[in-house]
Amino acid sequence: GLGLAITQSLLKLMSGKVEVHSVYGEGSTFSVQIPQMVLDSKPIGDLQERYRAHAASRSTYRQAFTAPDAKILVVDDTPMNLAVVKGLLKQTQIQIDTATSGKECLSMIEQTPYDSIFLDYRMPEMDGLATLQRMKEMKGHPNTTTPVIVLTANALTGAREKFLSEGFDDYLSKPIESRKLEETLIHYLPEDKVHIVEAGEEPEPTVRADDTPESDPELEALHHAIPELDIQAGISRCGDRDAYLQAVQIYRDALGAKRQDIETYFRTEDWKNYTIQVHSLKSTSRVIGAMELGERAWEMEQAGDAENDLLKMMDELAGAFESMRREAAENAPSRSDLPEIDETTLMEAWQALDDFVQQMDFEDSEFVLQELSDYRLPEADEEARTKVRAALDNLDWVAMGDLIREALGRREG
Repeated sequence: GLGLAITQSLLKLMSGKVEVHSVYGEGSTFSVQIPQMVLDSKPIGDLQERYRAHAASRSTYRQAFTAPDAKILVVDDTPMNLAVVKGLLKQTQIQIDTATSGKECLSMIEQTPYDSIFLDYRMPEMDGLATLQRMKEMKGHPNTTTPVIVLTANALTGAREKFLSEGFDDYLSKPIESRKLEETLIHYLPEDKVHIVEAGEEPEPTVRADDTPESDPELEALHHAIPELDIQAGISRCGDRDAYLQAVQIYRDALGAKRQDIETYFRTEDWKNYTIQVHSLKSTSRVIGAMELGERAWEMEQAGDAENDLLKMMDELAGAFESMRREAAENAPSRSDLPEIDETTLMEAWQALDDFVQQMDFEDSEFVLQELSDYRLPEADEEARTKVRAALDNLDWVAMGDLIREALGRREG
């Protein structure tokens, strides 16, 4: 509409033109032609070689600063996004607290002073804007002047002005880029807490050039299972190889529950929560390099906002989920070669998990589950571990508590 009219006006000023080829129900192709003067007839060179050189320069990117005395809070309802931010900032030594809801964020800012707060814009129950408004209404807490940067996957033209008008200090678009995140932190953190890394200091690179499927058995197995994954892009977005593999595991474990939530909200026409879930899927898919799935989720999000019928697209997405889950399962390493866990260690692990879940402690719960994954468990306990892991990824503390108490009951019985 208006955008096309503006485009046409600009093109006329440059003696250009716009053409359109459209087929109803299939889509439209817009072509723009702008005459350009030839300044030099010399060939511009090998574009593929230049692209490879550019990719290599990105793969050896190093963090720009360290800030071991600085402390930030990151709020996002998707655990994978929290893990990604930690991976991106691992080398900076910055202290990172996390919250998985607006309500938890409000509780934490009353207790702890932070140097910056990163707040996801789209969250269930209390979104980023509502959380920010509550923060400004609260009096006497130590974060009344702390800069709040919104995290959003819908950063379009004019986004910064929009978020500033709503009261945020700045915004970052998702998937988060290392450089943008670091530039933002350098700008908003207190100067006396930031140590800029000079060229000769040689810190560890956040992304190594040898983090490729060909040089790593785990990455190669992942590439074999899901060839469409852009693994190098995923590693770049997560910070390093280990953070990427952790993000993929969280993503994979949450797929089943995520698909069920999306379908449930669609069937019940709960468009608000449906759109939030699809929005989250778009962001997390792009983070791990599942670009096609992320693009499809973006299309669904746009249609979901308009409350259109997306049944066909839902079925296609369900098929993509199942295909990814099946391939991942078929290529998963055998657990029969792992050392068998002893009864005392298993009992202590379930008891520790019970304590952490009662406190809604995501990080410590994740640590215990990761430790358990290094052992061969009895069949019933292995099944329980898998279900607890899936419940944790969906922050379903009630389901986790029930599963853990059932596991403890078997041990005590």
